Amino acid sequence: MSGKKSKASKVVSYQEFSRITSCGKIYPVYLFCGEERKLLHDALNLLKSKVLSSTSGSLNFEKVSNKEVHWQEILTNAAVLPLFATHRMLVVEDFFMLELGKREETGQDAAELLTYLENPCPSTCLVLITGPKVDTRKKIYKKILNRGLIVYMRPFQHRAALSWIKSEFNRKGKEVTNDVPPYLLTAVGNNLSILNLEIEKLVSYVGHEQVVNKEMAQKVVAGIAEPQVFDLVDAVGIKNTIKAICELRSLLNRGEPPIFILYMLARQFRLLMKTKVLLSKKLTFSEIASQLHIPPFVARKVIQQTNYYNFENIEFVFKQLLKMDQEIKSNVTDKLTVLELGIIKLCK
Repeated sequence: MSGKKSKASKVVSYQEFSRITSCGKIYPVYLFCGEERKLLHDALNLLKSKVLSSTSGSLNFEKVSNKEVHWQEILTNAAVLPLFATHRMLVVEDFFMLELGKREETGQDAAELLTYLENPCPSTCLVLITGPKVDTRKKIYKKILNRGLIVYMRPFQHRAALSWIKSEFNRKGKEVTNDVPPYLLTAVGNNLSILNLEIEKLVSYVGHEQVVNKEMAQKVVAGIAEPQVFDLVDAVGIKNTIKAICELRSLLNRGEPPIFILYMLARQFRLLMKTKVLLSKKLTFSEIASQLHIPPFVARKVIQQTNYYNFENIEFVFKQLLKMDQEIKSNVTDKLTVLELGIIKLCK
């Protein structure tokens, strides 16, 4: 689609996708998979800027959900010629055919998609968006690999996250001192969507100041300090109800939203579960940090916390966190009571 024939297609990271696309190389079909929603959002915006013209872009962009629209209609739309431009872009969300656990593609929808992928429309850029885990053995995956580009939106590792934070400030016209990126990463975690919100808040706060320093960040960033989350998880692990409630109230007193505290707790217990699995496979400390895409000091603490929990405990924690999440989102006025009662149950 770029005017030159593309070389062999690949499975790439977001960073490599960004480099390839910025150079003007466009494929007729993409598979976007992974859990990092901010990268997915940025990848779509970058691709749109390269595929669609500034004057007729809205006419030639379409986004549909695989849950709501049948494949016959999707593929019919994929064959539609662009209006007043050379290319159009069709994004299909909730693409489920490659999810792990789904049966092999034997239905008419899969057959029609395979036929389309054999000879995709050269004027359409088809983007299929799926979850973080895909079945690479399936024919559709292999056909996309042959005809297009597969992009994994994985959380950044520590060094890449630091670089991303700095580049986001630069993109918004600000410089940062060297201690700001590590402070934000420690205070907020490596969820890029949340980091982006904190960066926007900080940029708005400093106004015309050109350089953002750590002192400014400490005044503005309400982000959860991971050490406090560790302390809360530690207290729950040793069944110290009083300390757990104190840590919870400390987080709330800092202005942390209840739903954000639940998110961070769920994130921490997911790390615990994954770490226990990796430890059972005899992976080393450095291998665990690399596999989980977390800084070494975080990996060290998580490994220590695995001593407090078995898999049955963690399953109970997830069920309790889900119940707390549902209660908080059901317009319960006393969210503090929901959190405190939930923490007390976790400590029993």
